Amino acid sequence: MRVLDRLSGRLLDTTARSLILLGRWHLDLEASTAHLNGVEVTAGDCLVPNTSGQWRLIRSDGEPESHGDFLSDGLPDTQNNDAFLSFGTLLLGEDEGVAGNWLHWSDRSPIAPGLGDAIKSHPLEIAIERDLGHLTEVCGRPQTHIRLEPERLITARARRFDRNVYVRLASHTVDWAQRKLTGVQPSHVLAQVREEQWDLYENRVAVRLIDALAIWLRGRLSDVQRILNDVLGEVNKHTVSGDANWRRSQRLYQIWGGASDATAQQTLAEQTRKRLENLLYRVLGLMDSPLYRAIPNRAQVPPGLRMTNLFSNHDHYRGVARLWDEWSRHHAQPPLSPSQLYRRHQRLIRGFDVWCLLLIVRGLRQLCCELFDEDLERQLAPGCDIKLQGGYRLTWQWDGIRLLDGDQPRIRFVPLLHAMARTKPANLIELTADIIEAVANRDDWTVILTPAVPGSTIGDAFAGVVDLPFPTVRGALDVLRVSPLKLDSVERISRLLRWAMLVPRMLAYPPYLGEVPADLTGRLSGRISPATDGGYMLHKPLADYEIAALGIDTAAQQARSERDRLHDERNQVDQRLRASRGDRREMANLNRQKKQLSERIQWAETNAQCILHFQQTLSTAQRRLTALSTCPICGESGGLEIRDSDCFVASCPGCKAQWDLRPSKSGERIPVLVSGKYDLPLDYRPSCVDDVLGCDVLAIPSRDGETNLTWRTPRSQSVAPELYGRVS
Repeated sequence: MRVLDRLSGRLLDTTARSLILLGRWHLDLEASTAHLNGVEVTAGDCLVPNTSGQWRLIRSDGEPESHGDFLSDGLPDTQNNDAFLSFGTLLLGEDEGVAGNWLHWSDRSPIAPGLGDAIKSHPLEIAIERDLGHLTEVCGRPQTHIRLEPERLITARARRFDRNVYVRLASHTVDWAQRKLTGVQPSHVLAQVREEQWDLYENRVAVRLIDALAIWLRGRLSDVQRILNDVLGEVNKHTVSGDANWRRSQRLYQIWGGASDATAQQTLAEQTRKRLENLLYRVLGLMDSPLYRAIPNRAQVPPGLRMTNLFSNHDHYRGVARLWDEWSRHHAQPPLSPSQLYRRHQRLIRGFDVWCLLLIVRGLRQLCCELFDEDLERQLAPGCDIKLQGGYRLTWQWDGIRLLDGDQPRIRFVPLLHAMARTKPANLIELTADIIEAVANRDDWTVILTPAVPGSTIGDAFAGVVDLPFPTVRGALDVLRVSPLKLDSVERISRLLRWAMLVPRMLAYPPYLGEVPADLTGRLSGRISPATDGGYMLHKPLADYEIAALGIDTAAQQARSERDRLHDERNQVDQRLRASRGDRREMANLNRQKKQLSERIQWAETNAQCILHFQQTLSTAQRRLTALSTCPICGESGGLEIRDSDCFVASCPGCKAQWDLRPSKSGERIPVLVSGKYDLPLDYRPSCVDDVLGCDVLAIPSRDGETNLTWRTPRSQSVAPELYGRVS
């Protein structure tokens, strides 16, 4: 059976794949049925692992069985997984079977649902606070079982002889101190020793409960801390007043849902974090208790609690039983069956795709690129083709989400659920080479979207794209780390979308005019320059009065009128020719007139076509220059000035933004966007561009000393040998 490689866009043989990434391979059913991991495959399914991390595909048409292994640690963390499942239900309508429309999507925040509830007190936390004292008492003063064991002791230490003491003395003369006439005086005897037995069922439950609560509290604390750092901390990081990047701050506030309750939410999260830390420290302290040290680690208990006399009648053990039941109710989950695991993986992959499309929709809306009014109610589902304002199109296919400028591909987002930041170093080189090879021959710019991994050791390698490519680079590839628990995911997507949408049109400056009528070249002096093919290029847009002064419409009308007049004269000559048949002298004279008129008509046709073509190309060039002079930040009209080396500079009088093409030392042109005044922090690095500037930037600024800024030249070569050297 063949599968669709979402990176290359090609159908490949499943047996030819060695490294399998979760979400990369889409199954192509064709006309036959198949079973993956023992479950029947349905339309839209992808290759997923079973409980052992392997996949096994069997077709019903008799083809050989295919199987392989997935890279380990492929799934994201639990918080991300829950968010992806929720977005799949909310936006794709998995429960109702109806997908949402553009308005539904664009109004949905990409932040994971239920974060407000996640920072509130959990029922298990309340139970731990209530019954942790009982667990502490049990660990400090546990109930034990007294057992009498026979042991060979010195006679002076023996308190109670064992019933077999005489039998042993009779058979072990080594324990005799001396013999007497009346008997034997022993040196050692077999005595009964009282021994406390700690390893009871109830004590095992208490010790294993300590381990379970410590694991749960660590995970819960990590979740709350992540919300504090990546969401609430980011909201309160920037203030609107006095911030050079206030636009980015406003967008973050809108994504969060308003800054009015951000402070209250952070206060609540801080209180929850402190309470969790206190509980965790108390639980970890119990690991140093005598009971915890006395029970071996291999002593395990089943999840279902068996009520014994101690659990029923002893106050402290009864509290331990209540706490165990509460933990079991909120944490212990039965293992998933193979079919349940299969469907969960499919829903996770589909939910991640849906959420990534939501990021793109929000990014387009952030850049003021919306649908036409008549298409706002159109549903978004796999296979849709959406026309956007400005001549762009957005398509959602199985191999990715594309943004096209007309019919020209600009950028392709490929969501891969596999958490690539967890890739082991041993597999990193092979995985990198495999990904680069898959996209090497593509014309569009491929951006892999992968879930962010909190606390990853190589997390800095997936913070964002730094070196952006020229639009003409083949095989351009980047990896972007995104998460529904990070506010800046939309900012990162928006920056890539702005680059893909604006830079190709900026680098197309100056627009080509073609041939210009000779009588107009003098009037356009200073606005046009000759091209290599003999045509001309327009460098600066003309005002309405300047276009009117050219008289192009009048000249076009006159050319058409002259052409039509000459056609009428030639028709009259044809009529006279037909009427003068037999008069050779008259016919010869009329044929000469017809020939002259045909030559004049050909010239008039060429002149009319030239003027019409110039009118059309001038209108197209005007639209392109007007679009370039429109502020990409606020949308107001700005002024455009000509610079050397086919460069320009434009500025907005409203928001004070400036965007331009400037030459580099290597001779290439660098697209630059400056949103107002840049006030970069002293510790600014190019890899922090998303955290500081957001999407209000094109080429990445770098510090040249303390005050001067330099701009990174876009990538002009294909993918680099080391993929992870180009992402940060």
